[in-house]
Amino acid sequence: VEIPDTVTAIGPQAFAACVKLASVTVPGSVAEIGPAAFGMCSSLTNITIEAGVTNIGMMAFAMCSALESVEIPDTVTAIGAQAFFMSMYLARMTIPSSVMEIGQDAFAYTALATVKVSYGDGERVKEMLVASGLDVSGLPFVEPLMLTFDPNGGEFAEGVETNRFLYAGAELGELPEATRTGHTFNGWFTAATGGDGVTALSTMGEEDAVVYAQWTVNQYTITFDSNGG
Repeated sequence: VEIPDTVTAIGPQAFAACVKLASVTVPGSVAEIGPAAFGMCSSLTNITIEAGVTNIGMMAFAMCSALESVEIPDTVTAIGAQAFFMSMYLARMTIPSSVMEIGQDAFAYTALATVKVSYGDGERVKEMLVASGLDVSGLPFVEPLMLTFDPNGGEFAEGVETNRFLYAGAELGELPEATRTGHTFNGWFTAATGGDGVTALSTMGEEDAVVYAQWTVNQYTITFDSNGG
């Protein structure tokens, strides 16, 4: 099911017990996913929640027994009580720094094995989950790593990102360009001189990293014209 972007809210039990519903996209126009909106959708394996949604209501996805992974966008501020209660195969969850409240038993009786969080936010999310009643012993909280772009004597246009946050193994994506007067940009490398080239398809390693712009000095030919002499 792909809900149109003219919808602003999904009411209580709107799709509850739709046992053949396998996939749903909630557009960013929806501010709130109501109580038990998708509860007991036992075939639901794929949920896409787009940026714009701010509240996931009580039992919104409870007892979705086929659900394995959910990525919550960074516009959501509250996850209601028992929101994913008894979604027994739910193993992977992304909880962004925008989330300020996690209700009681929001993830009770799930199979959570990995929680992805925002940079530096692991302890805060852990505390919220403990307060919700979840046993987090042995549960890894995976933070993204910081990739820094060093122009190495050059400069960036205004507004270009110089730091990027990526999880280990993720592709770097489109890389910024830098400029330097009198030089040609050769691309991004793992060292200021030498090193290995980096492209959009390169992947993030296991720790914070810096990549460097490398340059070739422009050379020009000057011709002296004797002008009849």
